[in-house]
Amino acid sequence: MAPATSGRPLRPEPQHRLPQVRPSPSTTLKERLRRGLASYPHLFIWFGESTLSYWVAGPAGLAEASGPDSLTRILERVPTRL
Repeated sequence: MAPATSGRPLRPEPQHRLPQVRPSPSTTLKERLRRGLASYPHLFIWFGESTLSYWVAGPAGLAEASGPDSLTRILERVPTRL
């Protein structure tokens, strides 16, 4: 015996849309920095957690940058390739 139906066709439940998550400004800044730093493979660049500043080590020596803007100024003076 076939199961009883209400006479309406069965439709899947509507899918609920999840809210779009936008990256925070700090995330996008980090991503821009990461992409930009790929142009400097001859440099070693890191963020010092105790000093809260960026550090750049390269053939010319060691430099400290207090934030992303000063890091950009330092990198503008460095050739992208040796």
